[in-house]
Amino acid sequence: MLPVIPDGDMEIEIKPTRRRDEIGAMTKAIIFFKDNLSQAEDLRQEQKRARDEKQKQDEAAAA
Repeated sequence: MLPVIPDGDMEIEIKPTRRRDEIGAMTKAIIFFKDNLSQAEDLRQEQKRARDEKQKQDEAAAA
């Protein structure tokens, strides 16, 4: 399960657990990490769209 997250495979489902031991803590940490990676990727995509849109506007203004 762990090797796919660093490789960028965010499609894997990690189910929450009710365990109160180290496995439960690790599962919660992985879910938190995965959610943050997903949010960071969304932000990168939004920033790229904004840069692309600005570049198009700049090119149109220069033409």
